[in-house]
Amino acid sequence: LSSIFSYDNNNVSDHLYYSAEHYNGIADGGLVHEMRTVYEKWLSSTTLSYKALWKDVHSFGVLAGFEAEKTTMDFTRSTGKGLPNSKLHTVSAAGTTEASGFRQGYAMLSVLTKMDYNYDERYFGSVSYRADASSRLSPETRWGHFWSVAGAWKIINEKWMSPARSAAKLSELKLRVSYGVNGTLPSVYYGYMSLMDYTYKYMGEAGGAVVSPANHNLTWETSYNANAGVDFGFFHQRLRGTVEYFNRRSMNLLQDVPISMTTGFSTSLQNVGEITNQGVEFELSGDIIAVGDWRWSAGINGAFVTNRVDKLYDGRDIIWYDPTGNDK
Repeated sequence: LSSIFSYDNNNVSDHLYYSAEHYNGIADGGLVHEMRTVYEKWLSSTTLSYKALWKDVHSFGVLAGFEAEKTTMDFTRSTGKGLPNSKLHTVSAAGTTEASGFRQGYAMLSVLTKMDYNYDERYFGSVSYRADASSRLSPETRWGHFWSVAGAWKIINEKWMSPARSAAKLSELKLRVSYGVNGTLPSVYYGYMSLMDYTYKYMGEAGGAVVSPANHNLTWETSYNANAGVDFGFFHQRLRGTVEYFNRRSMNLLQDVPISMTTGFSTSLQNVGEITNQGVEFELSGDIIAVGDWRWSAGINGAFVTNRVDKLYDGRDIIWYDPTGNDK
């Protein structure tokens, strides 16, 4: 039984100054920014694991755990414009001052379990499951359920492989397959909410405006991954390699979807996309010199990948504008 509790606190301070002769400061007669960001992270993780060996050939392993995490970021900035001279680049010495700031964060809960089995170092099996809940999604959709199954056959350890090991100098031969589901969260912390921005002032009084539409159906991006591969080696692993086929189907991909401007907004974050990535990867490496602790190795690897967009919003193209101006 293992239980871990951790707390991280990082404080970052930035001082940014542009003199009145600098391109970025000439219009303001000198410009200075003082910024401070505080990052806090709380993490609690408790796991229980058990391993057993039965009759010297059956190996079992079980793990179960619970995790809780909370992360916050607190940012403040003060700005001064119109500095008296290049020696006094502090906000308090400026002719006009401004201030801004925000606080944001997210929380996560996770429950996980994993079971492993190994028979005589020849047959391997693994099953895992986890459930995650994130504050980045609405209470109705924030729980995601992810699982995987995997198996391997270490053919080199079969008794009937002895002739091949001797004749071909074979030192490794293993087949493996796996299939699983994993999830990805929105990069924004509050994408499912209708947000207010209170930087709008009116006649010196505080004021706010709605700046994003709500989408309570926002959910996890999910990827279904299938893999099959073979590992091989010769001459006591001086020459080794692997060949692997993969197929990844990604669904519920997040996209800023164009919506009618009559709503007051131009886009809405939605789960609309589907993409398929499949291909073959290979790797071949070897030890050119292997004397004692000295190793001189060389290797080559490559992949053949096919990417296909299967679905977008109602079958319509979504145009992405390159912020660098190199739209294609």
